[in-house]
Amino acid sequence: MLSNSIINLLSNHRDPNDQNRPSTLNKTQIIRLLRESISPDRELSNLQEEICQVLQELEAQGEILASKGNYYCIAPPTLLANSREDVIGVKFRGDRAYLSPLHELLKTNQNRDEVKIRPKIRTFDRIQTRLDPIGIRLLTAEEDLIYRLPSPQKPPKYVLRCPTTLPDSSDGELFSYEPLPQTLQENRWQPVIGSQVLTLDDSSLLKLSKDRRYQNDRYFYWKGNKVYELDRDVAVLAMFDKDREKDSPLRVSWHTSEGKLDLGDIYLPLAYKSYLWQLSGKAEQNSRIRSVPAASRSLIEPAFQKLGCLLV
Repeated sequence: MLSNSIINLLSNHRDPNDQNRPSTLNKTQIIRLLRESISPDRELSNLQEEICQVLQELEAQGEILASKGNYYCIAPPTLLANSREDVIGVKFRGDRAYLSPLHELLKTNQNRDEVKIRPKIRTFDRIQTRLDPIGIRLLTAEEDLIYRLPSPQKPPKYVLRCPTTLPDSSDGELFSYEPLPQTLQENRWQPVIGSQVLTLDDSSLLKLSKDRRYQNDRYFYWKGNKVYELDRDVAVLAMFDKDREKDSPLRVSWHTSEGKLDLGDIYLPLAYKSYLWQLSGKAEQNSRIRSVPAASRSLIEPAFQKLGCLLV
């Protein structure tokens, strides 16, 4: 599987001056190294697109970290438990260099590459005491993920340091985010036509869309008659902040009894996507429809409440 190949590649890529620290690879390097390592029988025509999709999925799952310039690094080693009372089965994610020592430390008697861990120690605090000295975090979904999810907010001052100019119309179509009651997120982006750009409200959130593909969009913030380009995640948090300002929460389909969460075309801040992906699996071959096991269903509503969405 490409996902395992990428995880192992990034786990094995260490800082030459400190083997305890993983190092980064950019997307081009990852694609080249994977091309060299895969079977010659593998169809290569769609490989680059597949790798890009898997990188996004792994980032959402918390397995890898991404930074500007399409650089990627394996995430710190982490064990995730549903709760402090439920440590019978915990899941490992992140730096695989720690996986074999973890099995040895917790005396699991499992294969050393198994990520679903069944520790012999059955209390949260005792496991945490064992893991702290070797730098592996033990987190619970409720205590350490919900409360650390970022709140919707306007772009903070530290990202509004370098004004820029809006690209001209040849670079794409310009939209302004205007939350309207009971509308889909996609329909809240309203086109900015011609001279309308001169009459934008202060704190307008703008999107330049070239081909209607979300990952290729660029985001801008209009503040004090100056324009600032935003990272995607900063822009998405600002979208939800505007929803809250206008009292126009997005409606999300959630069937508690079935554990079925339908995200439709809603784009979430990365931390929220990562949180939800860790608690669920895809349903019906559609990654936007999530199947949430009964043990995790109580953790869904608090996350969406913090984001300001309305579960229906």
